Amino acid sequence: MAIERESVDRTAYDPSGSRATRDELVRVLHFADLEVGLDSPERAGSLATVLNEAGGREPIVTDGGDTLAPGVLALSTRGTHALAFHDAVSPDVATFGNHDFDHGRTAAREVTWESPARYVTGNVMEGGQAFGDAAPWTIVDRSDGALGVVGVTDPESSVPEGLTVEDPVRAVRLAVSELHDHGVRAVLVLAHAGDDVVRTLARQQGVDAIAAGHVHRVGRERVSGTPIVRPGVNGEVVWELDFDGERVTTDDHDVERAEVNESVAEVLQAERYRVGLEDTVGYLDEPLERDSRRRFSGVERAGCLVAAAYRDGASADVGVVDTRAIREGPRLKGTVSRADAIGLVPFGAPLCRLTVTGRTLERLLRESVVTDDRATRGTGAYACWLQVAGATLHVAAGGAVERVRVDGEPIDANREYVVGTNTYVVDSDEFPAVDGRHVLAKGEDQYEAVVALFETGRVAGVPHRFVEPA
Repeated sequence: MAIERESVDRTAYDPSGSRATRDELVRVLHFADLEVGLDSPERAGSLATVLNEAGGREPIVTDGGDTLAPGVLALSTRGTHALAFHDAVSPDVATFGNHDFDHGRTAAREVTWESPARYVTGNVMEGGQAFGDAAPWTIVDRSDGALGVVGVTDPESSVPEGLTVEDPVRAVRLAVSELHDHGVRAVLVLAHAGDDVVRTLARQQGVDAIAAGHVHRVGRERVSGTPIVRPGVNGEVVWELDFDGERVTTDDHDVERAEVNESVAEVLQAERYRVGLEDTVGYLDEPLERDSRRRFSGVERAGCLVAAAYRDGASADVGVVDTRAIREGPRLKGTVSRADAIGLVPFGAPLCRLTVTGRTLERLLRESVVTDDRATRGTGAYACWLQVAGATLHVAAGGAVERVRVDGEPIDANREYVVGTNTYVVDSDEFPAVDGRHVLAKGEDQYEAVVALFETGRVAGVPHRFVEPA
């Protein structure tokens, strides 16, 4: 997809002549975690309309990360499809999300260099310097005033080898000090981070507002008087932040009701056809709903479907997938395209075939039911951190796993079982029962197993739950 772009000024900001000390209104329009929202040309077109038309004159547009990935198009384009969207909305500033590195350092560097956005990061480092051509902070000047912007990423993020994610609090403190030295009165933090990190940043002196990403919910709150906004996932809403002297107010703009920017939608739709994403792979006799709270409770068919695909693809006794890997989106019904199938888990990681003892398998499944603060993801007192096929977990109301059955039978502690899963389950410390020593083989990208489940018509036999009340 050839796109003509204006050159972007990458030189350091010169504060001389800046209007940074003015108290007039400065407006920010913020989006983040666009992810598979770019797989829907209509949704991307509606979001572009909001960003181009909301916020009055000269708004500052910010991107909170995870625009390059994950997504179905992202797997084929390695993130370059996001440039069409950036070109349409011309974000002023962006920071990095963890998934922006899904295709490696080189791909992230090339795409962010071509973007019209000025990328900022105070804590994603490469060789002791901010990654790529990013700056630790920048100043965006408007006719009504100026705004200092710093970007940080959650220190727990998985990033490619050669990158480090340093302390975001220290990075923000340093940036605020330097911005104040340049006469900036208002500082916005773009924080692609979890709640604990974001709330700690909100308590830092000199931080006026936080436009966040990473956590997939729409919301706003104030911590120590500092407003925090989260725009959700897949382009759900755009947040407006109005900096008016000492006061920052917030308002949300609904994307769903906005008109579609047809030029954006047409470019993304053409790209979908070019890479074969509109090809039909199967049919659903009943709609496939996607409901994250039911999924975390072990009673949602979409989660069971992906786990069943892993089980089939690995010729395994049990299939498991980390629950958070399954992406949100509209329900699927009737004809299913290749994009629909891949969009359930749009990650370029191989399917893994593990061999484990029954004792290890039972530990893996029991430990995947959590009752700590993660339990709020479900509908009751527990949450299922894995989706499972081929096994049934009998769970009490309080979250205790009373029994585990594989194909209706108790697990034999000394027998060897085959498990189909992805590399995240193997490599992450979230599932300590298994690791690389259990890997028997690795296959093609895991989403191809989901496509194959549709192509072979075996979707009809997928159950609606793997958790039963004890």
